[in-house]
Amino acid sequence: MTGKISAEPYHIPVMVKEAINFLAPSRGGIYVDCTLGGGGHSREILKVLNGKGTLIGIDQDSEAIKKANAELGNFKNFKAIKDKFENIGSILDACGIPSIDGCLFDLGVSSRQFDNPTRGFSFRFEAKLDMRMDLSDATTAFDLINKLSAKELSDIFKEYGEEQHAKAIAADIETMRKLRPIQTTSQLAELIERRVRFRSAGKRSIHPATKAFMALRIAVNRELQQIETALNVLVKRMNANGIIVAISYHSLEDRIIKNIFREISLKPKEDKYSKSALKKERHAELLTKKPICPSPEEQKLNSRSRSAKMRAVKIIG
Repeated sequence: MTGKISAEPYHIPVMVKEAINFLAPSRGGIYVDCTLGGGGHSREILKVLNGKGTLIGIDQDSEAIKKANAELGNFKNFKAIKDKFENIGSILDACGIPSIDGCLFDLGVSSRQFDNPTRGFSFRFEAKLDMRMDLSDATTAFDLINKLSAKELSDIFKEYGEEQHAKAIAADIETMRKLRPIQTTSQLAELIERRVRFRSAGKRSIHPATKAFMALRIAVNRELQQIETALNVLVKRMNANGIIVAISYHSLEDRIIKNIFREISLKPKEDKYSKSALKKERHAELLTKKPICPSPEEQKLNSRSRSAKMRAVKIIG
């Protein structure tokens, strides 16, 4: 991959207007875009801040950092940081920021990563099995496919991809790699296709390798663990009335977000053994009782937004 920055959009941001409405940036506030990408959401936050306050943008992909700096470098109150958002606590500490007023997540793989043939995210392109969002990470999809046991692979496909043929696919992989390593996206996709038929999703057909590839990507990048870690840290680093907005793209991400938001928004029970019946307040307020989905118009313009769900929560104190 070269160091050149493409003029094409890095990633089409989803539900921008809705995200900014919930985040409600205030001039002078401190905000974090945990999934910077091409800076689409960040640009809108910066417009509202209008030169005041601070916006920290985080991304683990060095290409995204280059793109965002090129697009947003003229905003003096913006800083891009290459790191994993699960390290949000240490990132804020390094910036001398004890607490923030708002945070945004637009999760999953970016369009640029997915459409880059060299990154190995998609079975649409012939490429080495990689799938790393952060190219400095040691473990690739090749490592998982060729080194994990059939049981471990089956667990990944089942847990992260909800793949009903997980055990059979893992067994086929184990058989194949005894002959030669499985090195490319097409080799893996063809192996899965021999085992699994095309699925139907409404009027669309889903490629047999879709769920397994998604599961591998999640495992390589520890995506679910990162979300849980970051949210649990952020809840403690928000100012009063600070808001967290999260956009997810599959049920596992959404479940983690929903459960954490729900847990912190429940009103604590009274201590029946306490002598004084002090009124206890809930820690947060759900701003979205149900997830917000893209409008039909947005789904038509950006097909990858179809599975998006947005949730938001306000930290009361």
